[in-house]
Amino acid sequence: MHIVKGTEAVEGIVLDMSKTRDINFNPEVFQKTYNLRFLKIYGPPNGDKESNVCPYEDLVRIDRLWNGNQPLASLKKIDLSHCRDLAKIPDLSHASNLTTLCLEGCFSLNKFPEHPRNITRLNLGRTSIEEVPSSIGCISCLEIFDLSDCGKLERLPHKHL
Repeated sequence: MHIVKGTEAVEGIVLDMSKTRDINFNPEVFQKTYNLRFLKIYGPPNGDKESNVCPYEDLVRIDRLWNGNQPLASLKKIDLSHCRDLAKIPDLSHASNLTTLCLEGCFSLNKFPEHPRNITRLNLGRTSIEEVPSSIGCISCLEIFDLSDCGKLERLPHKHL
């Protein structure tokens, strides 16, 4: 993979790594993809999560997302698992179709993210979240709520859980 002219115009990338051997990502490949709205990477061969064929370490160095509120009406799922430097999540309360938010392993994240009321899966396991706001009780369709291994978690709301 190499950087090509016109990278600034790219809005979506799908990489099927299931049949790939010995590939290394250079994080600079994504540096000029300013308009990237969709990035999907399918896993290593045969679903082998222990495989070193496709090292994803360079793809989890995200430390921030966009600033301010964004109209994210079409967004259904955000999975930023293991972005260990990600410290802040922008307000997602306007992402009206967002049903899944996975931030597992985002060790630098210590503030509970603003989220839409129709979210069904919320994974904040292995983060540095310190407190869960009482507004979590307003999510009537929440099916999965993972706070496992949140060592800095000090407070859960007494009501609604």
